[in-house]
This record gives sequence, structure tokens and C-alpha cells, in this order.
Amino acid sequence: MQVYQPINVHLFLLTFFLFSLSTFSYESAKPSDESYDQLSWKVYKIFKDKCSDCHGGHKRYKEFGYILDLPRLLDNEDFIIKGYPEESYLYELLLEADPEMIMPPAKNDRGIKPMTPAEIETVRRWIIASSPEEDPDSVKNQANQEVKKQNQEAEPAKNKTIKQQIAYLHPVVVHFPIACLIAALFAEILIFIRPAMTWLIGASRWSLWLAAPFAIPTVLSGWNLADVLGYSQAIFNHRWLGVATLVVAITAAICNELIDRDSKKFWIVRILLVIGAILVATTGHTGGEVVHDYVD
Repeated sequence: MQVYQPINVHLFLLTFFLFSLSTFSYESAKPSDESYDQLSWKVYKIFKDKCSDCHGGHKRYKEFGYILDLPRLLDNEDFIIKGYPEESYLYELLLEADPEMIMPPAKNDRGIKPMTPAEIETVRRWIIASSPEEDPDSVKNQANQEVKKQNQEAEPAKNKTIKQQIAYLHPVVVHFPIACLIAALFAEILIFIRPAMTWLIGASRWSLWLAAPFAIPTVLSGWNLADVLGYSQAIFNHRWLGVATLVVAITAAICNELIDRDSKKFWIVRILLVIGAILVATTGHTGGEVVHDYVD
């Protein structure tokens, strides 16, 4: 029968400290009040989803191909009058009643749906907030006050959205199971190199049994965050690579209990840990792509 070494007390305290430390990042992970920069990010996402297929940098329709270059777009008074959405041609196109003129077109071969009232309202607030701040009573300052007021009014409804609250936990919980999975792999590497370091057997087992259960809320919160952000290829890849990592972590933890360490079959656990580390790296890369797409 397989005999385990007792869990190292110092390792337990270090693990608990690292997990406690990670919770301090929660406040930074929560979205702050909606500023002009955040409005720009939201508008960029809207334009990317609804407009970039025809008006993105790589494709031009009627010589207009810079819909995602927001500073350039704001400087073109043919499309936007800063601070005055009702006088801006681009905003008028979003409200156009003629199905042939409305943007995006009501009928198109790309499956792009018209903008929702909420998305149109976001564009309107962004145009208002883009006005230069000349004095305390400027249009931009008034717009910022309006945005702040709208946020305060919307805050109670936002707090009731459980899906969003779960989603915003993803940056908080994601790092701990990753660290535990990598720690288990390093422990197994050291045990393979130095078999006399038997105390690492308990460390490896402890790390695996922390990685597996904590990976579940990580994947659940990430799944909700993907729904909140919307579809993109990077989000699709990140989501399913995360699910694959969860499956590998749980499988490795179970095999670690069922397979005798002295058996040749124990290499299954080590191979699973290597696969898990590769998946962690790949998932982290796609996560970086998501951040680049939605925050840059």
C-alpha cells in the first residue's frame, strides 16, 4: 500500500499566504467608474464586432477603413462633431430609419446584427465625452458628470447581476490553481532527480489536490467572463483550453491517488502534469490575446 509523507507545515503556511495575498488584487480586478477611456474601450469593442468587417484597417468600403482608429475617427468632422452626437453623421447612421442607410445594414451577408439601444447609447456618451476640456463648465466635464450620474443610478442593477460578479472574480482566482499545478510538476521533477527528497511527495500531492478543486471556480468564472465580454476567436480558444486544463488537473489528482508511486504506471501522473503545464502556458497566451483585444 502506498504510504504518504506528512504534509510539510511550512509548505502549508506558504500556500495559505500566497492564496491570501492573491485576494488583495480583487479591488483592482473590479471595474471602476466609467471614464472616457472606458467608454472608448467599449466603443472600440462595439465597432470591432459590428463595423470592422467592412470598415476595419484591412478592408475599406467607400474609402473609409479606419473605424477602429478612434483618435483619427474623432478628428474627422465629416463623421463626428466632438461633444455633439446629434450633429455627428456617424451617430445619425446608427439611428437611421432607412434599412438601406442604417449602420450596420439591417440586411447583410456577414450575419452582423444591428446595434442594440444600449450600444448606441454607449456611442452617444462616448461622443459627448470626447469634447475637449477647455474649462470646468466645458461639454466634456458636463459629459463626465452625466456619465458618473448614470453609473450611480445603474449601480444597484449592476450589483444584482450575479453573472457579472462571478465573471469579475476570474482575475482573482485564476493564479492560485496555476501556481499549484506548476508546483506539483516541479516537485515531481525534483523527486525524479533526487529520490531521497521524499518530503516532496507530500508537497506534490498537496499541490495537486489544491489545483484541482480551485480550478473549478476558475473555469466557471472564466466561462461567465467570456459571456460578458462577447464572442471572439481568442475568447473561444481561451475558454476551451481552460476547460482542458481543468480536466487534466482533476485526472492527474485522481491518478495520483489510485496509482502506486513505485509502479511504472506512475509516469502517467507525471505526463499529465507536463501536459497540464503546456496547457497552462497556452491558455495564458490566449488570455493575453483577450486582454489585448478588449483592453488595449
